[in-house]
Amino acid sequence: MSATANLGRSPQLRILLLEDSQILAEIMKLFILGWFRSPKVIIHGNGDLAWADLVRQDPDLLITDRKHPGLDGDELVRRLAARQAKFPILMLSGDPNAIENPPPDLRLLFLPKPFNRDSLWVAVNDLAGPCDFPVRPQPQPAAAGQTNKSSREHSRTI
Repeated sequence: MSATANLGRSPQLRILLLEDSQILAEIMKLFILGWFRSPKVIIHGNGDLAWADLVRQDPDLLITDRKHPGLDGDELVRRLAARQAKFPILMLSGDPNAIENPPPDLRLLFLPKPFNRDSLWVAVNDLAGPCDFPVRPQPQPAAAGQTNKSSREHSRTI
């Protein structure tokens, strides 16, 4: 990847992932590791710890759940808007009305839960991309009497 391909992106992509479900965080991390060359993915399950990390160093992308222990996603976004954060933010939530009045100066994208690998890839590719490796459809095992269909038809929610 050329240096001009992603102006503003660190040579080693740094993604801060704030998700209190350890299993979901690890799954998202595995996806991200497959989409970029040598990204650094930092996982926090608590908003206070994530905020302390954000104060020390801006990530290239923040992926945050809306509700988690400590500082919640809404307050985190308010604080980042007050600091005039320049990095993109992907907010995840099961609440479809999670972001009614997003701060206009933030590059903020909302991804409703549940989501699948493909929708996460589209959001990450839009905010931090382009991804180094495209998502390739994964063949799904066919049930008895059925033929395999595309991964989009069989995508699993996480």
